[in-house]
Amino acid sequence: MRISFLLIFLIIKNLYTFGHEIAGVIKDSISNEPVEFAAVYINGTTIGTTSDLNGRFKLSFEMDNCRIVINHVSYQSVHINFSQNTKPYLNIKLKPKNIHIRQVTVESVNKRKKNME
Repeated sequence: MRISFLLIFLIIKNLYTFGHEIAGVIKDSISNEPVEFAAVYINGTTIGTTSDLNGRFKLSFEMDNCRIVINHVSYQSVHINFSQNTKPYLNIKLKPKNIHIRQVTVESVNKRKKNME
């Protein structure tokens, strides 16, 4: 009797525990090429995944009304507010970042002799 009660309880609990799954593809907004290894995560949590070589991802979670962040080192981040009305499949276009670095001058001066002294 206890086993059947426990089994019924677990079945009912699983029926009322709904999880969400969101999937999609991440592409470059200019070249339309897939963006590999972009981070896709729920903001403020450790729930996340990365896009594969084709830019595809799948994320499962149990929260309602959260913010999903898509992040890559070479692109501007995208934030999506997730709710019950959000489509389960997303086509995301990331805009490239403008990265500015200082100018570097390379000289062929051999300082080994000076450093050896």
